[in-house]
Amino acid sequence: MRVISLLLVLLIAFPASAIKPRLSVEPYLGYSQFNFESEGVGDSKFGAVLGGRGGVEFGGSMFFAVDYHEGGPYILENNIDNEYLNRMWGAGLGLRSQKFLFWAGYYFDVILDDLNRNYVYDGTAYKASVGYLYKKKISFNIEYCIEQFHSVRNSPDTSFSLDVSVFFVSISAPIYLLK
Repeated sequence: MRVISLLLVLLIAFPASAIKPRLSVEPYLGYSQFNFESEGVGDSKFGAVLGGRGGVEFGGSMFFAVDYHEGGPYILENNIDNEYLNRMWGAGLGLRSQKFLFWAGYYFDVILDDLNRNYVYDGTAYKASVGYLYKKKISFNIEYCIEQFHSVRNSPDTSFSLDVSVFFVSISAPIYLLK
C-alpha cells in the first residue's frame, strides 16, 4: 500500500508532459554469496541467481517494477548438510541515468526452502542495487539483500533464529517494450 501511495505522489509531482511512461522488463543472471546463521551456527556458500524485473518507467529515469529473484540451491555444510533454495517476490523503485542504475525494493513474499528437511521458512526482505549501464543494453550490477524470517512450515519447532543475507553480482539486460 505504501508503494502505491508513493507512486501516486510521484505521478502528481511530475507534469504529465514530462512523464512519458514506457514498459520494460529486465532479466538478470548472477552469482551470489549466501550467508546463513541459525542458532549460533553460521555458514556461507556461493550459488547462481536468476531473476527479473518488470514495470513502468517515467520520464526516462525513474521506474516502478515488480521483481522475482531465485537463488541456490545452496548446500551448507556447517548446518547438517542442508540444501536451501531462496525465492523472493517484491516491488520497488529505481533510478536510471545514462550510465548508472539504482534500485531499492521491499520483498513481501520470501521463501527459503530447506530441501533436506522439507521445512519452508516465510519472511520479508529488503534489497538495494547499483548497476553500471553499458551502451544502455547491458547492466553490470552489485546487489545486497537482507532477509528476515517470521514463520516456518512443516517443522515441529516454531521458535527459531534465522538470519540470511545475500550479496551478489549480476548481469541484466533492460528491454523496452513500449517506447
